[in-house]
Amino acid sequence: MAVSLLMASGDPPAAAPDSEGIHRYGYRMTLGGTEMAKLELVIRGKGEDRRLALDMTNTGISAWFARIRTEMRSTVNAADGVALPVEFTALYLKPDRRREIRIEYDAAGELVAVRLVKNGRPKRSDVPPPLQQGTIDPLTAFVRLQDWLRAPRKEGDRILLGVFEGRKRLDLEAVYVASETVAFRGREVPGHRLRVRLTGLFGFDDGFGFVGRPDQEPVWLDVLTTDGDSPILIRAVGRSRSLVPVVELE
Repeated sequence: MAVSLLMASGDPPAAAPDSEGIHRYGYRMTLGGTEMAKLELVIRGKGEDRRLALDMTNTGISAWFARIRTEMRSTVNAADGVALPVEFTALYLKPDRRREIRIEYDAAGELVAVRLVKNGRPKRSDVPPPLQQGTIDPLTAFVRLQDWLRAPRKEGDRILLGVFEGRKRLDLEAVYVASETVAFRGREVPGHRLRVRLTGLFGFDDGFGFVGRPDQEPVWLDVLTTDGDSPILIRAVGRSRSLVPVVELE
């Protein structure tokens, strides 16, 4: 799941938008130092209305046998100060399958419809309905974390979010550790250190060292972000029995 991304004080360090006012961030995911995937996060708009896109493509040895691509899109509204999902879509492409997901929400951000299509044929989500209710999509969760970090924080502050993308359901818990200087695009800038726990409640066979299970020892990620109006993920380090998984900004 792309929250597997997770997730500038003062003047910069927010990335300068391109000519269309769009912010783009490139990431790489490695396992034991070997690159496994490339990701691109695109953010359009700010304030009340935001549109986010996350694309992920496997690379390196993980692409030797099959090219896999994931595309997520979300429209988020924060008119009342709380980021609410409006619509979320996801596309999963493999050589032998195409999965399409659309989740719709009402004006209060409550889930009203989940539509899944696999290879052109509609199907129902296997996630039990009780687990679907009260959730937000992965990209809205990213915006919620940004908003949470904008408020003054102290050690031990935490936030818990229920995240659902149509086929998978997890809980995301972030605990504030401390403010910290971080390297961002060649500069030392103010940032935050967090501990983040992703607990897969449904649909996770293997979390690649990022996602744990309720019946196992908690998997805590070490996370660094920038500070400011639009905090951005710098680096997330997971836990594994063998190879350490990392997502980091390029």
